[in-house]
Amino acid sequence: MCAGIVLQSQPVKAYPKSFASFVEERYPFFVQILETDNPPGEEEEMSALLREEMMDLGAKTRSDAVGNLIGYIGEGKDAFMLGGHMDSVMPCKDVKVVRKGNIIKSDGLTVLTADDGAGLFEILTALRYIKENNLPCCPIDLLFTVGEEIGGLGVRKLKKDLLRANKGMLLDRAASPGVFVIAGPYKRNFRVTF
Repeated sequence: MCAGIVLQSQPVKAYPKSFASFVEERYPFFVQILETDNPPGEEEEMSALLREEMMDLGAKTRSDAVGNLIGYIGEGKDAFMLGGHMDSVMPCKDVKVVRKGNIIKSDGLTVLTADDGAGLFEILTALRYIKENNLPCCPIDLLFTVGEEIGGLGVRKLKKDLLRANKGMLLDRAASPGVFVIAGPYKRNFRVTF
């Protein structure tokens, strides 16, 4: 999905100019994602929003036992998985998005929730563009997990047989196209009483 990534020895073509205007038209959906309350353990509202968009794209959807949202677009072999997480770090309730030109931020009272709202928006907007422009696309598995911000709870409890894809990409990183993260640091909070 990112210009500059090389897949199967063929460079990905640059986005068509019309894609930039398409993304701008979808800005209200971006704000809707960012302003949806989504603390870890309270991803239901975000899940409902994403499920509605996925179904409008023609996806078959399901939730697993821990609340991960899974979708399937297309039939056949060689499905590719696209995913992100539905929760954000606190404070992420009552987010108000403020835009000045190309700068988007919160009103300062909360986080922006772009981690991982931006990834969710990128995935669903790209799939919307593919659908509306009737572009060829391999089968897609969508995976939107819960509890990422508190230790990746959803992805750790995911039953892999719920996915058709054996290759995929999670969009949860602010970096230049072509950067792949295979591990990352984390922190663990604990309290000691003397």
